[in-house]
Amino acid sequence: MRGQKYELPKPTNPKTSYSEAKDLFELQGKLGQFKKFARNTKNLFIRERLFFRQHGLCPFCNKPLPYYIMEVCIHHLDYKHYCVLCDDDIRVYTPSKRGRSSSKVPNCEICYFYFPAESEECLSKLVLIHRECHEKLHGVDQNTTKKRLIA
Repeated sequence: MRGQKYELPKPTNPKTSYSEAKDLFELQGKLGQFKKFARNTKNLFIRERLFFRQHGLCPFCNKPLPYYIMEVCIHHLDYKHYCVLCDDDIRVYTPSKRGRSSSKVPNCEICYFYFPAESEECLSKLVLIHRECHEKLHGVDQNTTKKRLIA
């Protein structure tokens, strides 16, 4: 392994769509917990864990990530998961193109230290990638995106 460049597995789109998973968890009475899992992408603690776990590399292009806050996205590898932490939401403030915005997110730090197995399962379903790589992965036309931002 010495002298070989380390490459992360390339991320793919989930086999089950967000809406299919949402319907599944709604039937099971876990819709709120499923939505928490979807919102954890704004949690800075999760972003930091993914950044260090991936050695600061984007698994889509294998280039360095600028850090874990700006110009990066969390991509769900699988939506068939829900948050085990029932309460303890926190409010986070994140920078955006329009200034700062706040979001209510699950307290993933509590889960990480008190429920390590569940936290590990959650982290294994997420990757941190460049915004451009995320758009390519989802097949978003970058020219269309730029036109929307300008208009």
